[in-house]
Amino acid sequence: MMDWRQRRVGFFPFFANLAETSRLVRIAERFRALGGQAVFFSHGGEYEALARDAAFSVESVAPIYTEEQILELMKFDRLEKFGDPFPDDWLIEHVRNEARAYQDRDVSLVVTGFNAPCVLSARKAGVPLVYIIPGTALAGYFKAGLATFPDTFENAFTRLLPRRLKDRVTNRVLLRSKVGIGPFNRVAQRFGLPPLPTTISLWTGDYTLVSDVREALGIPERHDLPEEDYTGPLLANLGVPLKEEVRAHLAGPGRSIYFAMGSSGNKSSYLQALHALASTRYNVVAAYTTVLREQELPPVGKNVMLEKFVPAEIVNKLADIAVLHGGQGTFYTAAYSGRPVIGIPMQPEQQYNIDILVRSGSAIRLSKRHFRGEDLLAAIDTILEDYETYRANAEALAKRLPLIDGAQRGAERIKAIAMECCDAEEADNVSLEA
Repeated sequence: MMDWRQRRVGFFPFFANLAETSRLVRIAERFRALGGQAVFFSHGGEYEALARDAAFSVESVAPIYTEEQILELMKFDRLEKFGDPFPDDWLIEHVRNEARAYQDRDVSLVVTGFNAPCVLSARKAGVPLVYIIPGTALAGYFKAGLATFPDTFENAFTRLLPRRLKDRVTNRVLLRSKVGIGPFNRVAQRFGLPPLPTTISLWTGDYTLVSDVREALGIPERHDLPEEDYTGPLLANLGVPLKEEVRAHLAGPGRSIYFAMGSSGNKSSYLQALHALASTRYNVVAAYTTVLREQELPPVGKNVMLEKFVPAEIVNKLADIAVLHGGQGTFYTAAYSGRPVIGIPMQPEQQYNIDILVRSGSAIRLSKRHFRGEDLLAAIDTILEDYETYRANAEALAKRLPLIDGAQRGAERIKAIAMECCDAEEADNVSLEA
């Protein structure tokens, strides 16, 4: 009987994204605690240290991204740049080297958050691929008609169209879209792999796990995934201590605001919002993560405390309002905190997260494309003028969302998949011997 614990599972995050990296590291830690073996693969990125600090081996795989390449990939992610983020030659390099790395380390399974070339490299290596992805990026969400027209594409003409019409068209288009799959299908043909039918296929694995809770997404059962493929939210919880001066700042006279845009925020939007908040009388704690370098920090008034990282799960609950970009970690942390939110999403997945809060009556969504500091100040005023209602709605949502250990559930599901793969491999070996 083949023992699943004798085979490694490869984890391949985009190490420039804090939220994705922290989620996969936490799942890998729990998987290891269950008896599994894990190894990380990387094209480089600032957050490799999270995996190394957790005592995991991190295998570098060419191409190793330059800082400029990482910034370009982030622009594609935020829909600030269009075209093919992975030109054919570069994608071929990814696929060849990733597949070789899996074979060299003898992995039985590859787990990714959003290292898109995995969708080809895992298949080239003959290794099953597990995607851990937000449910707002999958077909069921669009089949249910829950997506809204992307703010990125709003203009003078689209603003004249009825919102229901735009949203209905959005869901239909996203289900059928083939944007971005051209290079992947050309490279797939080169390696004798089956083509990808739609854009959604870029983040659909042999197994696709959803880092959400059903109660948040609200997808009707006929379009939904099986319960076992819901891991639940994977919150960063980086273990950053709460500084007493941060607590004291938020507890000062007047209202308090927590401001963050994760590691995927747009620098210009961050600075605009920060400037607007600095002009107020509110007590603001702003986490700048990797959106800004230390030398880029602007002068701010005494009402703003700039911190690279803060424990969001604590600070959210200490503040009266959170101003966020809507990344999945910040979204769930805010939702569980029971505090009103103002969202400035950078891209559609973040927009859909903020929309969940808007539908619950606990948030206001602002446009990134047409963002002005005055819009943020007006949204703050709107919430504070009816604060008890927004706060009550936020607390009701927090009570409605079940508390799930997403890392543990994810690890247990990966263990089950690893066992399934080992059983299938053993069956194939027996068949060949016969």
